[in-house]
Amino acid sequence: MAQIAGARKMKSMLRQLPWLAGPVKAPSVVACAENVRISADITWLPCRLEPGTRYRLRALTEGAAETTDRTALVLFDGAGGGEGLRESERLGPIAKLRTTDGLARTDIIFTVKRPVTRLGLRAASATTDVVVRTLAIDRVVNDSRPIDFFFSFDVEAAVSQAKSDPIDTLVWGKLDGGEYGLRRICDVLEQHRLVGNFLVDFATCTYEGERPLRNIVDFLAGRGHEVHMHLHPSGLGKRWGIDGGEMLRLEKASYDMQIRMLEYTTRLYQRATGNDPRVFRSGAYMFNREMILASGALGIEMLTNVRENVGSPLSGGDAYTGREPFRWENGVLELPVDASSPEVSEWSGFMSKFDAAVRRKPTWRTFNIVMHSWSMMRKNSEKIFEAYEPRHEQNLHRMCELATKRGKARGYAEYLDDNKQDFPSVRLSQLRSAEPIETIRLAPKAAAERLVTCVVCDMSFAAPFAVAGKCPVCGSHARHRVLRNVLDEYPGMLSDKRIVAAEATELRLLGLLPATAEVKNHDATALSAVGRGWADAYVGLHLINDAVAGRETVKEVARVLKAGGVFVSTARCRTDGDQPAEAGMELAAYLDLLGTRFDVSSVPGYDHVTGRADRVFLAIKKS
Repeated sequence: MAQIAGARKMKSMLRQLPWLAGPVKAPSVVACAENVRISADITWLPCRLEPGTRYRLRALTEGAAETTDRTALVLFDGAGGGEGLRESERLGPIAKLRTTDGLARTDIIFTVKRPVTRLGLRAASATTDVVVRTLAIDRVVNDSRPIDFFFSFDVEAAVSQAKSDPIDTLVWGKLDGGEYGLRRICDVLEQHRLVGNFLVDFATCTYEGERPLRNIVDFLAGRGHEVHMHLHPSGLGKRWGIDGGEMLRLEKASYDMQIRMLEYTTRLYQRATGNDPRVFRSGAYMFNREMILASGALGIEMLTNVRENVGSPLSGGDAYTGREPFRWENGVLELPVDASSPEVSEWSGFMSKFDAAVRRKPTWRTFNIVMHSWSMMRKNSEKIFEAYEPRHEQNLHRMCELATKRGKARGYAEYLDDNKQDFPSVRLSQLRSAEPIETIRLAPKAAAERLVTCVVCDMSFAAPFAVAGKCPVCGSHARHRVLRNVLDEYPGMLSDKRIVAAEATELRLLGLLPATAEVKNHDATALSAVGRGWADAYVGLHLINDAVAGRETVKEVARVLKAGGVFVSTARCRTDGDQPAEAGMELAAYLDLLGTRFDVSSVPGYDHVTGRADRVFLAIKKS
């Protein structure tokens, strides 16, 4: 009981989101696939894409040791082009999926110029070894709510990036008789009447002492912008007489060293501004648990380090898929980064990233942009900033225009003052450690094994402890974790709803269903006790494995659901007639069975414990 009580408390922390009550909103999936090993030959999948509609493609790929990036291709047969797609002279419109050694995630928004009825998966070369674990394409639902934009600039002066006088060159941008640094950036922001967030590196900006640092801070504050803390600690070792850069790396440093580095930064900030610090970003977005704990201990209110595929990502590849603001369990707010150095990109690529970021944030619509004091300059072949780049300034103007049109530019401190509500909470145990796995406190025989986290109960354990895929803590199977993965992709679908759940333990219910839902749990014989049209949703995993017996189950599920209610299910389905009968019923037979009373959609989900992908069926009751 203590375990269930603790899980209930954690569930409340993680799931209390202010969703509005209303009809169930299931995704409109037009194509999906799971566990497809790609090759130079094309694997074709059915789909239905129409011009004038925006679509979101998400995929999770798994590569081998030699896998390079973007070696998996999605072909759109007859698309004729489209926004967000690349054009191949030989293959036509394509999307390139992120690939690497291990898991990689792709998330893009795109359109097509002509109707598409099939898409293809193929490898970029004959030597590619990649499995597409999951792929789903669904229609993008427009949302016109205003967006909170954050324009942030890391103010840095690394000696290695300037021919001479790094502060003059990289902070003030003094080149060839012109000035393209902070003053020019502030001029652009103020032309659009926007506030900026300037995070000053208290290591590189103090190479020449504190006076240049104070000049930077006084200038920015005098222009009405916010000044916050940033740190690239690599240069501190020589000053402090520490031999060994590993000790100062923000993703590896001990708690005591994190405290020392942050206290150093805090003291300089207080002397330069006269205020206590509230916001911190680490150099290169690197961090670990100890840095988060040290930040909380020193009173820092907000971090802004989490971003896709950089730093120390959440466990499971992308456990916090929405990347909305959240609080670490010690109360420190995290505002994830959505675009890093976008000024150097093509505008179409930036807009694709913007669309994808905003669409996956149903509650707190934020778009956090990171640039630099040297953003209006370009590097030479030796990676030295040497010239003004007009295109970068033009892109900054366009970003400012977008912010004015679609929402409001905010200061980090302003956002903290305006948002005192409870953001969702993320446990530090979900953070993949950058330290050797042997340093994590596990049972001795498990210390050298791969560490995994069950997304149902949020407990971490060595992979071999999951015998037959069963979590040793809550007893969840792969199908439960696959369901949770899909529900995380579509947050709010079941919140504030009446739900009937089939034969689920209390601990599994706590981990799978929102705390805001009203749930009736039943065994296989008690569904008749649920009134007609009572439920908004029915959740049943591996409930139907036989077409004949399943007809009565589908009839009863439809009876308890309201019109428009969703039947969320998994099933052991076969897609190949040569598979043994014990593998489950034919996929086509299951779809036909549900299709008698439901409009059926399916989404592939992934379980990080077993490395297995399976389908979750979302069937909407017909009126």
